[in-house]
Amino acid sequence: MKYFLPFCKFLIFSFFIYGCISPEEKAKQNPAKNLCPNLGIINLKEIDPNSFYEGNFEIAVKTRFGAIQRIMVHHVSKAKEIVNHLDYMSFLENYDAICGGEPPFINEIAYKSSLNKRQNMLDEMRKNDEANKAAQEQEEQRKEQKDYNRCINKFRIADLQSARTFILDGLYLKKDEYIAEILLRKVCKKYLGTDAESKCINDFNNCIERVRKVDNKNLKYEEE
Repeated sequence: MKYFLPFCKFLIFSFFIYGCISPEEKAKQNPAKNLCPNLGIINLKEIDPNSFYEGNFEIAVKTRFGAIQRIMVHHVSKAKEIVNHLDYMSFLENYDAICGGEPPFINEIAYKSSLNKRQNMLDEMRKNDEANKAAQEQEEQRKEQKDYNRCINKFRIADLQSARTFILDGLYLKKDEYIAEILLRKVCKKYLGTDAESKCINDFNNCIERVRKVDNKNLKYEEE
């Protein structure tokens, strides 16, 4: 009995002092523990009620560096529901400060999941664009080769390659006029003086450009 009464007084005094501590100080003195690696998906019932600040909107936690930090309640229990960039970045900063690195469920966070879906969509669009471009280029090459084959079957390849040195888009310099006219009469001699003569000359001029284009693509520079 001699010691019982002082002990009771001590307990009452301690309870009174502790009861007078503000919720903020109480939270700082009782930071939530054992949060990693599940910070963000923890059941709030597992958190010490004394770790909550007034209003229960924030919780006191201890960072991996030993500092006490306040974080939003949903960053402890409902991180997967985060849908905006600023909140997402804030959660990642909190997670890194408390646990280090990134949460193992990062791709399940709504905002991150939407980013992944968008990126996948962009990647798919890029692949489709590249495939369409490649198909278009192949079609152009096929058409160019088809036109090339028609031209070298219609006219002698030697005449076409000779003509491309001084005839460009059906035009030629004054100094080359004599040579050009002789060559054109030669390749279209079958149609001279007929309505088909001009068509033959136009076709030959077009073939010059087609042969020039294909030959230029096929010509490779050889380094010594």
